[in-house]
Amino acid sequence: MLFEAKHLLTKIALSASVALSLAACTVPPLETPRSGASSQSAGISFASPETRLDQKLRNALIDLQGRSDEAANVQLTVSVSKQGTDSATERGTGEARIGKVTLTANYTITNQTDGTVIAQGKQIATASYDRSTSQVYANDRAEDDAETRAAQQLALKLRPVINKAKSAAIPKT
Repeated sequence: MLFEAKHLLTKIALSASVALSLAACTVPPLETPRSGASSQSAGISFASPETRLDQKLRNALIDLQGRSDEAANVQLTVSVSKQGTDSATERGTGEARIGKVTLTANYTITNQTDGTVIAQGKQIATASYDRSTSQVYANDRAEDDAETRAAQQLALKLRPVINKAKSAAIPKT
């Protein structure tokens, strides 16, 4: 009898703790689905990325700008291209030891209310990485990391341009 009472109390305590734990989960999801083809961040919307590099730059810009419920008054359309080079070779073997990734972002920022182009231009960022003579996967991973670093540099260069365009697109009263 005493064993059954302890067992019942244990079950009740466990059920209560699980229920309280689940009730405490009130954090909303970080990524909420948005309608339409573009996403929004702090007063700017981004055209849908067409390539993986476009997506990396978009993600870096969202990380910098933050998310907001503020109405987007400008839209950024960007196209990122990549050029890779080997900048140093090993003596004797001629194998590349240092790789370099250069990303070029051609961008256009338009006013969403009247469709006028507020800003357009090009930004360039470069990142280097070490290459291994025998590890193909490590080389691919290092190149991918260099692309991410270059995209973050591009985002830092584009942030003041975006902020200036956002202030230019604010309706004058």
